[in-house]
Amino acid sequence: MRIIVLIIMILGVSGSCLAQIKQVARLELELYEEGADHTDILGPHGLIVHGRINIKGRGDLWSIRRFNTDLKLIDSTGFAISERMILTQSWLTDDFSALYFLFTEKAKRTYYKLLRFDTPTGKMSVKEAELPKGTFFNKMSVVGNSIFLSGTLDKKTALFLFDFEAGSFTNVNYIPLQKYSVIGMDVPAEEPMLMVTDAKGMGKGFSFRVSFFDEKGIPTFKPQAVISQPDYYCRSASLTLLGGNEYILTGSYSQGKKSTANGVYFTRYENDQQIMLKYHSFSGFKNFYEYLNPRQKERMEKKAEKKAKKGKEEFIEAYIASHPVFTFNGNYMYVGEIYYPTYRTEVYYTTGPNGQMMRQTRRVFDGYQYTHAVVLAMDKDGNKVYDHCFPMWSGFKPMTVRRFLRIVVGSDQADLLFGNGSTVKGMRITGNNIAELNYGEIETGNENDKVRWTSMTQTSYWYDNYFISYGSQSIKNSDENGKKRRTVFFVTKMQF
Repeated sequence: MRIIVLIIMILGVSGSCLAQIKQVARLELELYEEGADHTDILGPHGLIVHGRINIKGRGDLWSIRRFNTDLKLIDSTGFAISERMILTQSWLTDDFSALYFLFTEKAKRTYYKLLRFDTPTGKMSVKEAELPKGTFFNKMSVVGNSIFLSGTLDKKTALFLFDFEAGSFTNVNYIPLQKYSVIGMDVPAEEPMLMVTDAKGMGKGFSFRVSFFDEKGIPTFKPQAVISQPDYYCRSASLTLLGGNEYILTGSYSQGKKSTANGVYFTRYENDQQIMLKYHSFSGFKNFYEYLNPRQKERMEKKAEKKAKKGKEEFIEAYIASHPVFTFNGNYMYVGEIYYPTYRTEVYYTTGPNGQMMRQTRRVFDGYQYTHAVVLAMDKDGNKVYDHCFPMWSGFKPMTVRRFLRIVVGSDQADLLFGNGSTVKGMRITGNNIAELNYGEIETGNENDKVRWTSMTQTSYWYDNYFISYGSQSIKNSDENGKKRRTVFFVTKMQF
């Protein structure tokens, strides 16, 4: 294993709006080395790098290395794990005090291992057991000190509350409708609460529901279907609590049976009653097409033209990853990231009846391509104040849907940041104005280094006014000893 830590001070360049960044530290690990599969950011406690290590003749070890906020190694530890077990999910508590890992078996998933990692001390606690037949977990959320797990019990969707100290489960009073499955378990920032979204069916038989629980698993609000209007379907939901018995739900909707969204909805509830619901169609957003690739743009424009001739208003279709609404400058602000699935053609060979090799092709999913993001400002009644679209084309195509933008809200400005290859970019909202930001290149700190490529970059808020970017880079270095190349997993600490 090789670890390189560099302390660097590099001033970023400004884009259309003045933006400055100081890169103050950098960590490099050998790419693809064992035990460096995942990164979790622990706020003021630093970060950990963890993953599987195979020790010949001794089985597998899950390695955990803890780094401080200067990206210097504090300690390393690990625990034995079966080669049949996989990391299903990890979850960091809101106060950064503990990081939980859920491991399940690859095949039957009836055996679990749940790890609690104490972030200030590095102490580990492990619980493991065999689950009853017909039970398995697939999602985890932590609310305060409560661990919620969703999965299946006797072929029915179930929600469990886990007592880590006792190592016991309680079946939450969550009654899924027939054939519903949990698609999301989210914790709002305002207070400890769990929002569970579940759905069933396809096409015109699609149904969607939102349920709410406190940290003891007791229902807090009445479950909501969100949209009951014929031919309109709720596709996602994010929760913003207003206090008391008031809250806002926002997300995407579709008009028709397709799973793609046609726009954004805004709805407010008081005492479990929906008091207003507003739709904002993508067709009314400025420059929505401008950031698609040429083929995608042409296809959408032709489809929109045909639907417009038929008098249809909902003529734009897109997939969107929604963020929870936040308040800024007296408005409710919605942010969503537009993406679409990509596919590639794969060639394979089979043996024909006469023994000759036959060439075959098949269509294979190749990840989600993110193209741009939308900002929608709404007043207290859900009416549009303004909207804006901006590019966030990513060279990294994740295999699962995720949110790349990091939102930092101040008293007089709100910044939306993301890593794009070797650069950090974003948008700044001041008043009702939005300007594009370019924070400059992610440097290595060595003037003899030349970055050949940067991939899978992610940028996240860390603590105070520090952010962190991490990904992989191929670097060529020319010095008096000749040319050298290295391919690394990097972590860069940045001050804004």
